Amino acid sequence: MWRCTFAVAFLFAAAPCLALTADEAGAIARRVVAGEAAARAALLEYVARRDAEAEFALAQLVFEGRAFTPDAGQARRLAERAALRGLAGAQNMFGFLWQHGLGGERDLTEARRWYEQAANAGDANAQVNLGWLYQQGLGVDPDLARAAQWYEKAAASGSAAAMTNLGALNEGQLRHAGAAADWYEKAAATGVPVAAYRLGRMIEAGNGRRADAAQALVYYLKAAAAGIVEAQFAAARLLDSATAGPRRPAQALGWFEAALMSPNAGTSDGTSGLDAASKAEASYRAGLLRLSPAAGRPDAAAALAHFRAAAQLKHPAAMLRYAQALERGEGQRADAAQALEWYRRSAELGDAEALFSVGRFYEAGLGTPSDARQAMQYFSKAADKGHAGAKEMLNSVFGPPPDPSSRDRAFGVPAPFGLPSTSPR
Repeated sequence: MWRCTFAVAFLFAAAPCLALTADEAGAIARRVVAGEAAARAALLEYVARRDAEAEFALAQLVFEGRAFTPDAGQARRLAERAALRGLAGAQNMFGFLWQHGLGGERDLTEARRWYEQAANAGDANAQVNLGWLYQQGLGVDPDLARAAQWYEKAAASGSAAAMTNLGALNEGQLRHAGAAADWYEKAAATGVPVAAYRLGRMIEAGNGRRADAAQALVYYLKAAAAGIVEAQFAAARLLDSATAGPRRPAQALGWFEAALMSPNAGTSDGTSGLDAASKAEASYRAGLLRLSPAAGRPDAAAALAHFRAAAQLKHPAAMLRYAQALERGEGQRADAAQALEWYRRSAELGDAEALFSVGRFYEAGLGTPSDARQAMQYFSKAADKGHAGAKEMLNSVFGPPPDPSSRDRAFGVPAPFGLPSTSPR
């Protein structure tokens, strides 16, 4: 966020002399990263002469570990020197280091002071950072109006980060859905993937825009292609249904598996990655698609791996499907004991088919010694949930339930209270 973007046009001169411009310092820094020894020597000579732009350029390289050993402390000292000379970009970077306690102590008041100097000088990154402090109440009282003002100033300068933050501010705290969608759309148009994902999410939900699954899919796919894992899952969901046009199983499988293989890193792009429930759902649906000829050549072993992953995350349908695969020997050798274990786990969640299957295993002695009493208990539980097969097993194996009227005839009917008994003595 603290970094500045420099123009490229500069032809390096071997002997440094006059003070560098931002463009010149940026061009030298790029040559340093490219491995040019002469550029590295020139940059260090400019720094030795206390050139502010050179100090700022070196501060960035050292902080990020590009062409130099990472050293937050040295980066902080260089940024401070350039900031004290009035360089807005360096003031913003120095504020960032104060805010996060990088290379030295953390002090939000100092961070705000340096952000304000840079923001008042027109630095868009500092305006975004200052807006964030006011939005979150970091070192200041929360002030959403002031946060929006700083974001809008930065957005007017073309800051995509400011546009994205305005979208999030309006979507969340200010609850202006239409404005949120507008800002996300502007940010997405500049190529911000997370803004495309969030806009797609709003369009799919009909929040601030007319609900349109096909249009939402367009934005999801843009963000998915950029590696936003939540967008990959969202795109797969729609592709695996007919809500956004014809169902496309092969593409859905590709995006489900891409989401599952992506590292759960979202701290830099504004997303949080897939939560456990979404991972489980993605694994389960990828498993089903791995068995579907419509998604490509069926692969029982890959399907089993997906079902196992989803089952371990306690996905109810996946737990049952994994147990069935283990029983049938799909993707590996049949394993009755493991199948019973997973049927039991699914039965604990109240699944009628799983309850019936546990009953089957006890009745037939599959993976466990035969136990008619246990079988009857599980069949009864499944029957109580309306499972037709369980009802049939209870009737055929254990016999029909006793007829209440026959019970009355056999043992007599208790006399009404207060009347003499007519039962045989």
